[in-house]
Amino acid sequence: MRVLRCVLCGSRFPCRLVARQVSSIRSVHSAHWTSSFSRSLILHSVAHKLYPIRVRLVNDLSSCVEWVTVAYVPIVRKLQEPGADERARIRRCGILQRVIYAAFTQAIGRSHIGFRVKVNGQKARAFPRVLLYLCDQPEERAVLGLKGGQCAHPCTSCMAKIEVVGAPEAVSAERRNVINTVNNQVEAYEHSRRQRRRQRRLALGAFDSTSGGVPALAGMAGLGTAPLLLYNMIGFDILHVREPLLLVTCDCDPSR
Repeated sequence: MRVLRCVLCGSRFPCRLVARQVSSIRSVHSAHWTSSFSRSLILHSVAHKLYPIRVRLVNDLSSCVEWVTVAYVPIVRKLQEPGADERARIRRCGILQRVIYAAFTQAIGRSHIGFRVKVNGQKARAFPRVLLYLCDQPEERAVLGLKGGQCAHPCTSCMAKIEVVGAPEAVSAERRNVINTVNNQVEAYEHSRRQRRRQRRLALGAFDSTSGGVPALAGMAGLGTAPLLLYNMIGFDILHVREPLLLVTCDCDPSR
C-alpha cells in the first residue's frame, strides 16, 4: 500500500479505514491517484476530491494537544439527471453520515460504556465526549441532518420561524428538542429507505426542517443523551467567516 504524507506536517496517511475507502473508490472508478496533498489538505484524483475530518485530541495529564485525521469524505458532484440538485444532496448526506459513523463507531460505543485508563498509577474509567465541531454553516446543517437555505426553521438550536429569525421575537422561541427531532429523522429515513409513505416523510421534514438523513453523532453519549448537546456542539471555523455579522444565525442563543 502506498504511504501518503501531508506536505504541511509530514504525517503518514491513510489509516486502515481510509485505505479501504481509497481502494474501493479506485477499483470502481479506475482513478489515477497521486501521493501528494495540496495546501488545503484535499486529496486529488481524476474522479474525486476528498476533504479530511480531523480530531483535536487534548491529553488532560500531559497537556499535549494533537490533531489527528480520522477519515476522508468524498466531494459529491451533481450529475446530469432529473432532479439533479435533490439527488446530489441526498447522496452527499448519506456519504457524510456513513463516513462519520464508520470513523467514530468505537468512540460512540465507548462513550456509553467507557474504557479503562491509568491516572497517577491508579485505574479509572474514562468516557469520550465530543465537545466542539468546527465547520462552516453548510456543513453544520449537513452534519445535523437539517435543511439549509430558506427553510421554515433555519436556526439550529431553536424552532424560530424564518420570519422572526434575527428579530426580538426569536429570543422566546422554543428550543429544538433533540429526542423528538432525531426520532422524526429516524422514522423519515426508514420510510425513505423502504420507499413508502411519501406524504408522511414530507410532513416530518417540514415539521423540523430536517433533510431526511440521520445524524451519526446523535449516537454519541452527551449529544443524543443527557445533557442533549447535539445542537449546541457546533462552532463556526474562523477561516469561513469574513464579517462578524456572519457569526450570528439567530438571536435565541447568544453563546454561539
